[in-house]
Amino acid sequence: MFKRRIWAAKWYEIALSDRQWLDFGAALKGIHAACVPPALDRLIPPETFSPFWREMVKTFQAQIEENSFDDPTAAKLAAFMRPRQSHNCLVVRADELGLALRARALGHVLCHSDIHAGNLLLGASNTLYIVDWDNPSMAPKERDLMLLGGCPVWSDAPQQALFYQGYGRAQVDAMALTYYRCERIIQDIAVYCQ
Repeated sequence: MFKRRIWAAKWYEIALSDRQWLDFGAALKGIHAACVPPALDRLIPPETFSPFWREMVKTFQAQIEENSFDDPTAAKLAAFMRPRQSHNCLVVRADELGLALRARALGHVLCHSDIHAGNLLLGASNTLYIVDWDNPSMAPKERDLMLLGGCPVWSDAPQQALFYQGYGRAQVDAMALTYYRCERIIQDIAVYCQ
């Protein structure tokens, strides 16, 4: 039987063991190193650094500035967002980074695109499974690596060390990592606004 890591108040239900952190790093490296057959490669969308989520946040911000809302939930969200302009800075920064990254030749690998502890299952023998392959992409490896060190559950230095011991030596592009972290927050803002 699988034990799904479920978000509960502050931590996931079952912490990964040191061995599982090593296995997780090795598994993700295997995914990133996979040779994707051409027939499958054509079906997996490439990273374009699309402004889709940034434009959505800009649209919501404009609506918040121009409209009043009868729905209590919408009114509460608008009241929360109006005085806060930090998300606008985040959108501008992500726009700049996206343009810069689009002009660079970063290697694209197979990415899960939503790899986090909630998408890991532990089997009865503590075997690690990566699930929820809804939106794989061909993207820089930083697309998946962004959460390591950028998430409260994964900000522990020993866990990062174990992960990268399993993953192996990796030169991480700081600009790409920053872009993906900004973009993840922007996507969350857009989804909450929806």
